[in-house]
Parts: sequence; C-alpha cells; structure tokens
Amino acid sequence: MIKKSVIIVLIILFALILVSLCYLQKNVFRNQKTIDNLEHFIDSDDIPSYFKGKTISKGCCPSTYSTDRGCVCLEEDDKNLIYSRGNHHPNAL
Repeated sequence: MIKKSVIIVLIILFALILVSLCYLQKNVFRNQKTIDNLEHFIDSDDIPSYFKGKTISKGCCPSTYSTDRGCVCLEEDDKNLIYSRGNHHPNAL
C-alpha cells in the first residue's frame, strides 16, 4: 500500500514539474520576443529612437529601461527630459 501511494505522489510531482517547466518556457519565449522587438526598434534606422546611440551596460542598472545586455545609461539631461515627458506639461493650456 505504501509503495502505491509513493508512486502516486511521484507521478503528481512529476506532472507539476512538467507543467511548471512548460509555463516557464512559454514566458521565457515571450520575454525574448519582447526584448528582440525592443532591440529592433532601438537599432532600426527607419524609426527615430531616443535611445539610439545610448550605451547599454550592466553598470548602469538599475534603470527603467533595460535589455538582456544591461540597462540604458542615461545622463542627467536625459533623465530630466524623460521625467518632464519631453517638456510636455499637462497644465500648459
């Protein structure tokens, strides 16, 4: 009787591990696709990008903007422009 219950527990654990691995793989694939799209956008010559030419380094982390290679290195002027939303102020009208 004990052997049967151990086998059932092992089967359940195996099923849970398999489901977890499938879920993780799905999310890893989705995240990699998002990163690839972002890097394509940043590196594209056709689409102007604020981040074009910026240094990406793990030494600049933590940062709001990051890739698998590290974070975008922002100067104080860059941060001020982003935080002020490109000088667009909601009460300007």
